[in-house]
Amino acid sequence: MTLARTATRADFVEVALDILEDKGYGGVTIGALCRGVGVSTGSFYHHFQSMDDFVSVLLRQWEDDQREAMRHAAQEASELRRIEIAKDLAGLFRHGAESAIRAWSLSNPEVLMVQRRVDAMRRANLVALIMRAGVDEAGADLLASVGMALLVGLQQLQDTGRHMADALDLYEGMILRSAQLDPNGVEAS
Repeated sequence: MTLARTATRADFVEVALDILEDKGYGGVTIGALCRGVGVSTGSFYHHFQSMDDFVSVLLRQWEDDQREAMRHAAQEASELRRIEIAKDLAGLFRHGAESAIRAWSLSNPEVLMVQRRVDAMRRANLVALIMRAGVDEAGADLLASVGMALLVGLQQLQDTGRHMADALDLYEGMILRSAQLDPNGVEAS
């Protein structure tokens, strides 16, 4: 006798992010989620009241994950290390899933609201990070706008695999030059 697989809410969220990356938001259905997790629809309804309930959980988890990643970068003592961690975290985002979330936000008000909150949170944290590195508010605001445009633009072009790492390195260099820091953490003159 084999035991049925016990699924968690986190399993469904993880599968949904995979589906978003592979098939876009239209691929996120109860059937696809259950197939991906390897359970029956009864398991889905054990964890979620409806698809709308699941979408709320998915979005809340995505937003919480972004908040936690930014908190981690902000805790580092060194300005240079905070910038490096923020760059590394941006490189690890699930860019295909984020692109699908952005597309989904065009037709779903809840997704739009969360996507805007995540963008605002990222931007505010980026401004604060850049200012802590020694860039004035106007410069930090401009650099944050450039960073957000770079991230969103490459995600929408679906060009993250080829150019994201190089683009983030270039962006980090812009911040370091603006903050007058060199990569060895010594203030430039």
